[in-house]
Amino acid sequence: MELDRDLDLISPADVYRARGDVYNFMNNKWKKACSDSKVAKKLGDEGARDNFRIFKC
Repeated sequence: MELDRDLDLISPADVYRARGDVYNFMNNKWKKACSDSKVAKKLGDEGARDNFRIFKC
């Protein structure tokens, strides 16, 4: 479907990782960032695994 219609589909793991990255840059939002990183990690996002190690949630 992506190739036929020239769409770039986003997985739920990508959405949770992006939201977690935004929370990381906001003040006093570490708990929300960690919870979003945990969900993205459970969904199999490799970038979230790296963030999880870096921020030590």
